[in-house]
Amino acid sequence: MFKNHNGSIAFRKVRFPAARMGLPVLAAVLFCVLLPSASAQMNWAVEGTFPSYGEFNSADPFCLVGTAPYALFLPPAPPTPCNPLIPFNYGDCRLGGSAFDDDGNPFSGGTAFPAMLHTDGKVVQMTDAATGAFILSMDVGGIIFPGPIGGLGYDSLNDICWVTDGVNCAGLNLVFCGTPSVAIGPFALPLITGAPATGLDWDPCTDTLWFCDCDGNLVNCDTTGGLISWFYTVLPLGDQHTGLDINVTNGNIQVTEGANVGEYTPAGALAPTGPFYLKNNPYVIPVWTAKVNGLAFSLRPQKYGQGCWAAGSGPVSIEYSGGYPFAGNAGFTIYETGATPGSQAYLIYGSAESCPPVPISGCPGAGLWIFPFSGPIPLGIVPASGIIGLPIPLPGSGGNCGFPVGISLRFQFINVIATTPLQLELSNALSFTIGER
Repeated sequence: MFKNHNGSIAFRKVRFPAARMGLPVLAAVLFCVLLPSASAQMNWAVEGTFPSYGEFNSADPFCLVGTAPYALFLPPAPPTPCNPLIPFNYGDCRLGGSAFDDDGNPFSGGTAFPAMLHTDGKVVQMTDAATGAFILSMDVGGIIFPGPIGGLGYDSLNDICWVTDGVNCAGLNLVFCGTPSVAIGPFALPLITGAPATGLDWDPCTDTLWFCDCDGNLVNCDTTGGLISWFYTVLPLGDQHTGLDINVTNGNIQVTEGANVGEYTPAGALAPTGPFYLKNNPYVIPVWTAKVNGLAFSLRPQKYGQGCWAAGSGPVSIEYSGGYPFAGNAGFTIYETGATPGSQAYLIYGSAESCPPVPISGCPGAGLWIFPFSGPIPLGIVPASGIIGLPIPLPGSGGNCGFPVGISLRFQFINVIATTPLQLELSNALSFTIGER
């Protein structure tokens, strides 16, 4: 007898015990057989009423369980004497910003602990991406620059926080509390029409900066302010852009005017729809309170679909540990929890999701969420803990978004229970695309 399970979008950080079976060549095999395609990454934005942080994307409704925003946090109260975020007005396109650190930093706890950053125009606050817990608070607006901060970006490789007051730009070193030191700049941004810059991000593919402004221009410049290129774009509700980020899986630029997100190629063309995270382009931001300021891109993997497990066991859920799937993350691991002890565990993988799933007898509403798939890879017998998995060390790219950046993967566990007749239990599935940090 089987039961269905609705998997959760929100992830948990779990210390994964030693894998029962390690296959260090698996990653190389996968990269040889799978074609690049964009997958299940996430956007973050800040809304100024409370303020609050929200996580969302434009994903396939047949696969996802739950509603966006998938995560929602209020700014935590910082320790004295650090300053908190305070409410700000969406109507001022110069205020508010979001950024993301995909590989963590010394303040967050290292590579396995990604962090999000948000600003109210004066303070840049960093919080834990999984729990929303306070990490640090930096005083920037009116101190580093005369005006408030409206654009926020992050260099995960070098742990530099990029900020702009709409006219000037600088890269800042991190500090736990107080005023940070300046690592790069400050320098003037090449404003195309004179309108202030409102969104900002560092591009790891080119080691350059992109920013948007209140007139609808998207501008690429080097890290000294030298103009490289620019184009004009209008989202459905207007051109007063409030946030921008870089899709670090492909080098595209995402921008918002507070109600929609559009993804563009560096040449200014709308990116094609179809990827797991981009079923529509532009797509509508789910409203949790009001229009948003700022925009950030995260490499967080996304669980999708439903599992199916035997009576008396489960729920069976696919998980990951070791941080996000950025190129060079040697500690990335996938595993399942809630598996039936004594069952034989297998792992299937592929480059495309199946939504709805390929049916499996006895599992109504669930099935194979990957098709076509490779494997199954035998992982061994599930221990008494019900946890079993596989380390998947991700090779480095050499920088500039080279291989394996852009490789998209899906995984699902299948367990064979030695009963008469044999029973199958399945986890939900996991989707991610390898990105540059």
